[in-house]
Amino acid sequence: MSEIDLSDLYILLQMFRTKYFQGSPDMKKQILNMQANVSSIFYATYPGKTIGFVHPHNVRGAGRHKFYSNAFETEILELRSRGLTMPEIANKTGCTKSNVSKLIRKHS
Repeated sequence: MSEIDLSDLYILLQMFRTKYFQGSPDMKKQILNMQANVSSIFYATYPGKTIGFVHPHNVRGAGRHKFYSNAFETEILELRSRGLTMPEIANKTGCTKSNVSKLIRKHS
């Protein structure tokens, strides 16, 4: 497992144990043992690192990426300020009416 995955697993076990767990003491001991095992694996695999840190959101760069450039957004806003309708802007730029509307709403 990667450093981030082990750290996330450790944090999830900690959250489950402290916030969401309402079960038996035996189950709590099992969760503490699992957390200790994850911790020992982490420190054996990644010496000198700290477990349980909160890494920046979206480290891997997953998810949707920006489709239109800032210059393109500026052009759409400029056309709108000149009084063009959304369908006219869409036809002129080759963009869909839906995306024109979203970009205009985003900057309103």
